[in-house]
Amino acid sequence: MNNRMTKKMRIVGVMTILLAIVFISHAWSIDTAEVAPSDEPQVTQGALRAVNEEGEVILEFPLKHTSVYAQISGFLAQVEVKQHFHNPHNEKIEAVYVFPLPENSAVNEMIMVVGKRNIYGEIHKRVEARRIYEQARAAGKRTALLEQERPNIFTQSVANIQPGEEIVITIRYVQALKYDRGVYRYVFPMVVGPRFIPGAPTGKKGIGWAHDTNTVPDASRITPPVLKPGRRSGHDISLTVKLDAGLSIEDLNSKSHDIELTDEDIGKATVSIMAQDTIPNKDFTLEYSVAEDKPRSAYLTHYSQQGGYLLLMIQPSTESVTQNLEPKEIFFVVDCSGSMSGYPIQKVKEAMYHCIQGISPDDTFQIIRFSSNASAFSPKPVPATRLHKEEALDYIQALYGSGGTRMIEGIKACLDYPRVPERQRIVFFMTDGFIGNDDQILAAIKEKVGTTRLFSFGVGSSPNRSLLERMAQVGRGTSQYIRQDQDPQPVITDMISRISKPYLTDVEINWGGLAVTDVYPNPIPDLYSAQPLILFARYDAVGEATVSLRGRINGEPYEERIWISLPDWNPDNGSLASVWAREKIKYLMLEQLGGRMKSIEEDVTNLALEYNLMSQYTSFVAVDEVIPEGSDTTLPRTIAIPVPMPEGVSFTGVFGPPGGYPGDYVNGAGLMLGEAKDGLALRRQPMSLGSRLNARGSRSFGVSTFQPALAPVKSSEAARSSRALSTSRFSGGYRAWYDSPLQQKREGLGLLLYADKEESEYLQQGHKGLSVRDKDLYSTLSQVYYGQKIDEAKANGILKKLLSSKNGAEVAVGLNFLTTLTQQKVKIDEVHITKAIKLATEGENEHIRSQALVAVYTLKQPVPLDILRQTAKDKDATVRMLTAHALADKKLGKEAERLIAALVTDKDQKVAALAIKAGTKARKMNSLIPALSNILLKADFNQQYFAVLEAGLGLARLAEAEPTVKIKVQKIFIQALDKDYPVSVGKEKLNLKKAISLIALKALAGYNGEDAYSGIHKLASDGDKDVQTLAVWVLAGYKKAASYLYQNVLSKESFLDRPELLATVVQHLRGYEPGDDFYAAARRLLKDKKVAGRSHAVLRVVLAEALFDRGNNKDVQYLISLLRKDRDWKVRRAILARLASLKKEKVLDTAIEALEDPHPVIRQLALAEAVAATAKKGKSAAYLDKLSQNPTPATCDEILVGEGLSSDLSLLTLEKLRKILIGRGAKIG
Repeated sequence: MNNRMTKKMRIVGVMTILLAIVFISHAWSIDTAEVAPSDEPQVTQGALRAVNEEGEVILEFPLKHTSVYAQISGFLAQVEVKQHFHNPHNEKIEAVYVFPLPENSAVNEMIMVVGKRNIYGEIHKRVEARRIYEQARAAGKRTALLEQERPNIFTQSVANIQPGEEIVITIRYVQALKYDRGVYRYVFPMVVGPRFIPGAPTGKKGIGWAHDTNTVPDASRITPPVLKPGRRSGHDISLTVKLDAGLSIEDLNSKSHDIELTDEDIGKATVSIMAQDTIPNKDFTLEYSVAEDKPRSAYLTHYSQQGGYLLLMIQPSTESVTQNLEPKEIFFVVDCSGSMSGYPIQKVKEAMYHCIQGISPDDTFQIIRFSSNASAFSPKPVPATRLHKEEALDYIQALYGSGGTRMIEGIKACLDYPRVPERQRIVFFMTDGFIGNDDQILAAIKEKVGTTRLFSFGVGSSPNRSLLERMAQVGRGTSQYIRQDQDPQPVITDMISRISKPYLTDVEINWGGLAVTDVYPNPIPDLYSAQPLILFARYDAVGEATVSLRGRINGEPYEERIWISLPDWNPDNGSLASVWAREKIKYLMLEQLGGRMKSIEEDVTNLALEYNLMSQYTSFVAVDEVIPEGSDTTLPRTIAIPVPMPEGVSFTGVFGPPGGYPGDYVNGAGLMLGEAKDGLALRRQPMSLGSRLNARGSRSFGVSTFQPALAPVKSSEAARSSRALSTSRFSGGYRAWYDSPLQQKREGLGLLLYADKEESEYLQQGHKGLSVRDKDLYSTLSQVYYGQKIDEAKANGILKKLLSSKNGAEVAVGLNFLTTLTQQKVKIDEVHITKAIKLATEGENEHIRSQALVAVYTLKQPVPLDILRQTAKDKDATVRMLTAHALADKKLGKEAERLIAALVTDKDQKVAALAIKAGTKARKMNSLIPALSNILLKADFNQQYFAVLEAGLGLARLAEAEPTVKIKVQKIFIQALDKDYPVSVGKEKLNLKKAISLIALKALAGYNGEDAYSGIHKLASDGDKDVQTLAVWVLAGYKKAASYLYQNVLSKESFLDRPELLATVVQHLRGYEPGDDFYAAARRLLKDKKVAGRSHAVLRVVLAEALFDRGNNKDVQYLISLLRKDRDWKVRRAILARLASLKKEKVLDTAIEALEDPHPVIRQLALAEAVAATAKKGKSAAYLDKLSQNPTPATCDEILVGEGLSSDLSLLTLEKLRKILIGRGAKIG
């Protein structure tokens, strides 16, 4: 992140100070009860679970995990998506999840997995499938329904999930890859972006935040609830791609995610997204090319009982391309709606810069921006002169994201404008596509496009690809995509080059007499430079012929030929049938743009039913006829799965401030408890001077530049932009201070909060009456935000006016403003500093005193003790809390510790909690142990729960920092295990029992004293999974627990989802002379398919080592077979390493066989083991000859000297081995 970005993100900085603390610093989440504001309908609820290290609140919803596995071969990808739903509640539920799939996916299978039973979904007409689902739902049966809302938006409903039960939904589909300029591209979308919904409300039939309208009748079904800033649903995603390209793979990469790559045989690879990139908030893209001299034409066929199917790719050669001299009229249409505010609009500006610079002087151009309406750069297209380009760049500078996405206005503005006959009109349309009225837009393009060519540019991390692809198809152009973190120059340069040489028009195919029918896309599109033509078709009879692609280039005829053979039987490429049917459905749906046609609806329905495909008119439904025990006909509670905002999209740009969000999902009460770096923290709504400026819900104000992202704006440009805006919009433009997820995530500003609602209202009141509202204060804040130099004299003048006001609220605003200026290193007049110091102790009310203390904290660190002595006794708890925070500064000496000790016993629990943190985290005050013990064990748990929780964390911190007090603290925690802490306390519904249990267990790890055993043993049977997991882990340190661990953990299937814990238990049991039952259990576990995945590799390693401990021949044979097939190289390495120690006859043969392993570490180890075994067995010559036939990635010195094996070989044998390897091209030392 550049320094300028960091500076902006710190504007709020020390304007607000940590007032309360409640994040737990341990690696175990803490549940609080479900919460929902009383004034919001509780249609969707989630249990607050944790706060992660970036300050995001984790909410617990039924969808826990999505796994994606794609197999790519040639042009086709077969994909399996598994959605893991879990019911964390004590009543049965219905989960409803709106999610994306690729716009060209042919979904042909859905399976509901209940326990070990697979219930296969059946395809029905949509209305009939919904009837079957509702009937089963009402009868108490488990049932699942998959519906298509748009080509790329689907709804999964799963009803009657029982308490504690998991149901897995498997969805399978096939899709054709994108291929252009020799690059294959696979895309998997992960989130449905928020849609702008035009029209008059007509009701609501779905679970979305929007109402249905007369323009978008299904709006409530395509607008899933959106998580507010700083929240996460607890849902993550894993994705693996198995690639078989057929030829050597080159330049395999993902521009969207960090990936782990495993090279296998030539032309094969496996790609997985890394663990740190598993939040489903952006499209996954994978690109690669293959080693060949130039793009080639190719085809695939399939023939079965249904008939023949054909995929034909023709790549026209480029030698005959000439420059297109036809003058062009280029319209640049830019989406400036609220969803484009921030990074997307910034990226558009960068792209537009390259567009304007790339226009030919012979062309004319126009720029149209649209949001709630449309406006133009110029009354008419202007010549691309240097002057006009400079004016256009100034115009682009002033664009900002705000308002709705009335895309129809942009379409009309560019396509209705009178045409100039001698110029070819080109439209570059830049948008994220976040609209609900897709068909209205496409119908307008279809009606108005004429001879215009429309090119769509999808901007951002998760654009609406379905709309953008169809816009380009109907507009006879192409689509391109620009991520918010991508340099747009190569994309724009390539597209400018393409429109400078339109490659092939009036395209048609002569099939040479072959019986080929139903060819799609229809009509065949124009082909631009280096663009291939990919067609899907049916054929009825066997035949061979030369197929010709014909068209015109600049009016001259062109022809390209390819010979193809259509077989009478070919069971390969069976997915072609589904892909062809999907392409035909796409064609039929485009045919009915402008008005729904009954005949087309029937054609689509019949085609989808015949090919077992999802469509807008067909759905999959699965019903489990086994009714769960104890289930009744009470309808389940419906829980909608909220989705994250797409990466880079501003929540406020779309919805306004979080408080104004129209969705009906839990928004989180004050307490958010869980993991964080900085221990415990009480989190409430952020409050700062800038953050309140748009409290009425204003949208974004953007004056930035297309040069380095978020660079400062020239003063002339800022002045021009400010003049163009009304004062109300200008004052509402600082929404970045209110909603900047990046601020909260990267800078931890989620910790710098006001806990006092009254105080925030007081400051807001101060803004309303400010006479300097727009003229001075807000223009100075604009300079702060855009990194411009601040007029110090003017700023101090504003401070003087505010701090001398008779209005207390204005004084508080002035103090807040002083903090902002100090952050920006503006020189503050001494008189204002003196005033702030005085107000910290003498302010007329608590608002002024707390704001003044914040200002002093910013101005003087540490805060002088003579001030803190007085504020520590302030009658207002907020001031005392700020005092506790300031006392953490180690420079203050011993007297500060005495003040902290006094505040630890404060009657206000939040003050006490902050004082405890100051005394145990920053200062490590062991003298506090008696006081903390008293709070932890004897306080009123229902009234002092914040202080109790922080006391537990404080004791843990002290024990970790000072080993000499560790035993003393552990003894205190042993007593805490027997205390009856409440499981739901305060309006935050804090599970104090769970929190203290986790803290105590972690502190007791390694204690092993008998006095702790019973308490830990009791928690090992706790109903809470997190507590149980940690208790079992601690219990594994006791020898006497071996029998319990074997019977209640190792033998229980319920622990299979905790592989690290099971691995710890197995290691523990190995050390206590286990019997036959243990080894039988180890074998059973190792063979269980549930532990075969990568996440269970650590468990398989220790299970294999346990079986090696015994050395049973049958076990060894099984482990050798596992060496051949286990997917994780670490497991294979562990098995191979242990094999050598057994001195079995087959060790050498096994090691030689392992030389073929796909992983280089295994091959290196295998060669080392083979060489060692060769020396021991005296079979050097024979086995070295065999070794010479197997490649190795390591050098001889690495193998022989590095492994210390050369001493085991005779010099003759060693020299012979060296010669063999040199002959194979190995590098020698």
